[in-house]
Amino acid sequence: MFSPSLKARQLAVMLVTTVWLGISAYAQSGLPSRPLNLTCTAPESPSQSFTLERAVLSAESKAHSGSGRESGVFYRGASVPSLQGHFVYLQDNRLIVESTYGHGGAGTALPLSIEKGSVIAEGVDSELYVVTTAGGAYQLSQVTGSSAAPAATLLSNTGCFEASDPSIPTAGLIEYRPSAPLWTDGAGKRRWIAMPDWDQSGTQITVLPDGDFEFPVGTVLAKEFGLDGTLVETRLMVKDLNGDWTGYTYEWNAEQTDATLLTSGKVGTVNGQEWTFPSPFECLYCHSTAANRSLGIEIAQLNNAMEYSATGITANQLTTLVSIGLIDAGIGDVSTLDTLPAYDDASKPIDARARGYLHSNCSQCHRPGGPGVGPEDFRYQLTGNEIGANDTTPWLGNLGVEGAKLLVRGQPDRSVLALRMKNTSFYRMPPLGTSMVDDQGVALIEGWIASGLGFGIGDADGDVKADDLDNCTLVANPDQLDVDADGFGNICDPDLNNDGVVNFLDLSQFSGVFLTDDALADFDGDGTVNFVDLSILANLFFMPPGPSGLVP
Repeated sequence: MFSPSLKARQLAVMLVTTVWLGISAYAQSGLPSRPLNLTCTAPESPSQSFTLERAVLSAESKAHSGSGRESGVFYRGASVPSLQGHFVYLQDNRLIVESTYGHGGAGTALPLSIEKGSVIAEGVDSELYVVTTAGGAYQLSQVTGSSAAPAATLLSNTGCFEASDPSIPTAGLIEYRPSAPLWTDGAGKRRWIAMPDWDQSGTQITVLPDGDFEFPVGTVLAKEFGLDGTLVETRLMVKDLNGDWTGYTYEWNAEQTDATLLTSGKVGTVNGQEWTFPSPFECLYCHSTAANRSLGIEIAQLNNAMEYSATGITANQLTTLVSIGLIDAGIGDVSTLDTLPAYDDASKPIDARARGYLHSNCSQCHRPGGPGVGPEDFRYQLTGNEIGANDTTPWLGNLGVEGAKLLVRGQPDRSVLALRMKNTSFYRMPPLGTSMVDDQGVALIEGWIASGLGFGIGDADGDVKADDLDNCTLVANPDQLDVDADGFGNICDPDLNNDGVVNFLDLSQFSGVFLTDDALADFDGDGTVNFVDLSILANLFFMPPGPSGLVP
């Protein structure tokens, strides 16, 4: 019989261990290796310069002119595409451009000669004008060089999707799926990351201290939108070689064969539903600098498992990104990292699910340096007491609800946060990119506000009601049924005559309605006064009703 040497046995053990580790690592990753992106690349940044062209400006526009940072505007015009979504103001005879108001930087001065004493004005056409002391008006314009390659006019020519079928991503795109997705009028979505130059240094993702991702130049983020099986649009967010992000919107044709680049926003109809195609400015308004432009791609959003279409393997997305070398440093054990729960995962706390919804749908604007108005900060990392909404007076009005606050624990009907989500007028939130109410999202946020949870107050009986708002703090009663409206829920209130103690008088009254549908004596709310209700009465005999968080 052949007897292997010690060295041979050691080599065999090493080989088996190596293979096992390889199989184990592969099983934990959704992709076996890094896909090489050869075709989906960022368009070159065009050379550009700025000029001031003589123009006529209306008196209405001049009335809103001024100098200094407090007189600045977010540029919304079309003549200077590179400034769309940026904050611009006139200071010391220089036009200063900031990525967004309040971002903390000093801003960049445009290379223009401006007469001393001039002021800046926003025209009724949303363009920027410089008004001199003599009353002359000059419109800011952008001159773009022709040496750079522009963005493709057809999705099939971008290199990000197959030319023969642009609904199919090319091999270099990496699929991802956030656990708490943004609401976009009920559209279904697919998302991908295209990273540049896999074989070169400096082309990986850097994880920032808050868990957000910093992408290298040349990154393309793609998102496809569909309604009831009909492709509507595909958006590309591109980080060009200057490090600036630009949004491109491609509208799918009726034949579903290709999509065409839009140069401005528009409103159309798809399957009978109104659909808003965003302009480049609107892309950058929501994809704010404060939120680092890329949305939905961060530690907490990707710390979940998904099935990868390319391999059919279900794996944690973070584990996959690390194993294929997409992230430039290890992130540690994913089980110790933040994760946002799915909105409909009832096994997760309602406050965690609601805060994930606010993070995904609101925090890109409502955070320090963001374009949102008001003191609220809806990033999920903060506690409920830190988000600046509880019992806070809204800055933009109360929508006609007397005594309304941004958030009133236990009272969604007095919470502007929930009211704006249901509003379809100018005051709705979010203000861009959607026109339909997210009924499930509203139910989640209203349920969270009604629960009062997430603000440091416990839920002793586990019925998703904070103890100070719970009318039976030690007995679960999610419906908070309180027929006599005395502040004690039925399930802990057999005190039928309301004299403060459960005694023979209550037993006598109970006996008179036994086996009826008397609502007051139906303590468990099942529709019949029966032995279950008698047991509740017996357990509190010679005791006061409650305890209740609503009654001292």
